[in-house]
Amino acid sequence: MKPTTIFSALNFSLTLALAFLLGGSLVAHYGALRGAHIGVLLWALIVLFTPLPNGRSLFGIRAPGWLDPAMWCSALSVTLASLWLTPKIFYKHAGTHLLHYLITTPNPYWLVLVACALPMLVRTRHNSKAVHLVLVLLATGVTIALAYKPFIIMLNSHRMGP
Repeated sequence: MKPTTIFSALNFSLTLALAFLLGGSLVAHYGALRGAHIGVLLWALIVLFTPLPNGRSLFGIRAPGWLDPAMWCSALSVTLASLWLTPKIFYKHAGTHLLHYLITTPNPYWLVLVACALPMLVRTRHNSKAVHLVLVLLATGVTIALAYKPFIIMLNSHRMGP
């Protein structure tokens, strides 16, 4: 076996284990339907507010170029539908509360949303690794500069008892 194949298999296994642990924890704490809904919203937070290619290279397997924009649009659609249909779900978990805050506060957090989408769009259209890396670093800096304070506040507001 090649080292990249072993790394891909290990990466896939660890990611799958983490997803099952998180999903199981959410289902055990909130129930099946609400836990699954919160899990999908946490996935949407990661897809929308991280400047990483979320589906372009899945565990060493080349994915089609349209997968990243499709995942991004799906995450935005799920978030907006949840805002419209079940807005109280966002206050159940610190991560979903942060997602609600970032989505409903246009200035300056929509800039973070655009900054995180930009590397994905450039990578999909031009496939330039150097430009993509610069945009990822820029988007990461914008995200850290603008979103770290609300993230800390949300974590503190959802802290468990003493």
